[in-house]
Amino acid sequence: MEKLDICKNVLSNIPDGFIFYDINNTIIDYNEAFIKIYGLEKGIELRGSKASDLFKLIKVDKSIKTLVPFFPKKINGNTENAPKQLKTILSRTVDHKVKYIRRITTPIYNDDGKYLGRFCILTDITEVKENENKLKKQKEELLNTQERLRKFNDFIKKIQGEINEEDIYHDALIFLKQNVKANQILIKNIDFDSQRVNIVTSLKPVGGVFIESKDVTHNPLLCYVIRENKPFTVKDINKDYTCRYHIYPQKSGGYICVPISFNSRVQGVIHILNLEKDYFTDEVVNFVVDVANTISSYIMALKVYKEAHFYATVDSLTEAFNRRFAEGFLEKEIARAGRNKAIFSILMFDLDNFKDINDKYGHKIGDITLKMFVNFLKEYLRSCDVISRFGGDEFMVILPDTDAGGAKSIIKKIKDELKKKKFILEDDVIINLSASIGFATYLEDGKTIDDLYLKGDKRLYKMKKSIHSKLLAGR
Repeated sequence: MEKLDICKNVLSNIPDGFIFYDINNTIIDYNEAFIKIYGLEKGIELRGSKASDLFKLIKVDKSIKTLVPFFPKKINGNTENAPKQLKTILSRTVDHKVKYIRRITTPIYNDDGKYLGRFCILTDITEVKENENKLKKQKEELLNTQERLRKFNDFIKKIQGEINEEDIYHDALIFLKQNVKANQILIKNIDFDSQRVNIVTSLKPVGGVFIESKDVTHNPLLCYVIRENKPFTVKDINKDYTCRYHIYPQKSGGYICVPISFNSRVQGVIHILNLEKDYFTDEVVNFVVDVANTISSYIMALKVYKEAHFYATVDSLTEAFNRRFAEGFLEKEIARAGRNKAIFSILMFDLDNFKDINDKYGHKIGDITLKMFVNFLKEYLRSCDVISRFGGDEFMVILPDTDAGGAKSIIKKIKDELKKKKFILEDDVIINLSASIGFATYLEDGKTIDDLYLKGDKRLYKMKKSIHSKLLAGR
């Protein structure tokens, strides 16, 4: 026992706990660190009691991990019945805090190989385990972040290819449906011109789980989210403050409303409802906010692109296409007609009395007249026909799939309608317009843009000369 006494003296002064019990399971000795680590009452006397009773007394939350036991060295050449060394990691709640303990139980033998009992040493590894758990949590968070970034990357790739706001909203709805537990998702936009809140897209028909008050529909600023540009979260509709403008037929759950903002102004709202209370944690809300911010950025970019495209292709005064766009379209139409053996025609316009209008009423009235003339053409032409302003009072119209006979019929219709049309402007100014119109048809009049322009101009000026001759004859 001398060696055991030496060990006892050493172990009494270390922070680890130890306990020794003999072959009859009777506790021989232990140190104060053992009492402290297990959270036992100070001053308790364990010597002489059974170790099995002690370990029944100590309530362990769970055995976290048992390391593979191994046999000690051979005793008298026989290991068949030799006790094993066992390493176990336990968790135990002490003073309302979880404590992690590593317990190593090993058999003890004398020099003759006789089994004397067991020696158990305890080490408080709470700090180590907490660090392990912290690292594990950080790793999980990192993996979750990576997965979240991957999903967002796929989502961004999807919406990058969209050319309509409605399609971006629909992609966002699908993305939210895949990543957020929801009984209802609504994505709404705000039309400030008409002061209406409109549902753009939704998961499930509206009304079963959510009904919106007509007050908000017709007065967006009644909505806190729209007015304050901040998310609104209700974790439990039975406990939390809820919006009085939303009606929920169900009796449980929660919801969130998240603004979709452009230039600090709310343009839409994401509304998500879940029948499970307390589902909308900060993590879920932040995820939806990220979705809202993402679609905000891309819708804004789409608006900027469309605006830039508009001004690059459209005449700012009349909102007809400009000459650059029309000639690019004409090149594509020639290529299409060549591939498909199709046909098309162009019309060349020149207003006969526009200079007189400018001289008599001024350029402001002249500008209004040009706008009204373009609107007149849109009224009597097809949606596929391309109206463009070449400059001043000169216009060209591209008529897809229209032969010479069709072009002549359209010219006659336009001239007849112009004779009957009275353009009413400011201060009750009434203007009658007439136009000289020439046409050219692909293949029949040429294969290139220059060929078609030349033929169309010849016919236009032939008509203008005829009108001029009639006016002179009338005098």
